[in-house]
Amino acid sequence: MVRCVTFDCAGTLVKLHCSVEQAVVAVANADPMEGQLFQAMFMGRLSAFHQVNLTRDPQQGRVFWVQLLADWLVRIGRDPKTAEDLQNRVDTSIFSEPSCMFSLFEDVLPCLECLKARGIRMAVLSNWDYSLHRVLQFFEISGFFEAEVASLEEGMEKPDPRLFALTLERLGASPEETVHIGDHLIDDVEGAMSAGITPVFLDRASGISNKSTISSLAHLEAAIWSA
Repeated sequence: MVRCVTFDCAGTLVKLHCSVEQAVVAVANADPMEGQLFQAMFMGRLSAFHQVNLTRDPQQGRVFWVQLLADWLVRIGRDPKTAEDLQNRVDTSIFSEPSCMFSLFEDVLPCLECLKARGIRMAVLSNWDYSLHRVLQFFEISGFFEAEVASLEEGMEKPDPRLFALTLERLGASPEETVHIGDHLIDDVEGAMSAGITPVFLDRASGISNKSTISSLAHLEAAIWSA
């Protein structure tokens, strides 16, 4: 008997339209080479970003981004004192409607409402940073989920079975009563299986709908209860 469903986020609930680098470049009216420099500087500070996520403190996250922007502005010959304003404008472009970065797939709300009506408990389990919670709130779907697990806040990523186990622990659920839905064969399908959870692979381009692979969340209910 399926009592719980866990969801991946990017590619499953939310469609990504651009990267942070691309958002910064667009807002700052920078050129592609300057964007590549921003990305390289971010990758050089990835370890520090991981540590920021472990604090689960969005304010520390903001400090990280403002400092990165300030240092980047120096490198491209601009005033670093504008970093705070630039961060505000980037933030607005991402988290104002319409978002430059995200959109909610049209099949998400009907699926969540259907599962809720069945009394199914739900969680999000995603390889994401601390902003996962803000994204779910932005689309007004966080209320459907009893747990929101962002990998960078936990220090482990899918397909690590420990991340799936942690999610089940927070739900108070067993693997046998849980189904995981995601769009990545390794992170979601193999990861779920390694944790003893039944996976359903979301392949939006496939046109397939059966108990193990679906092309739309509209088919998830049939996949779960025909299994």
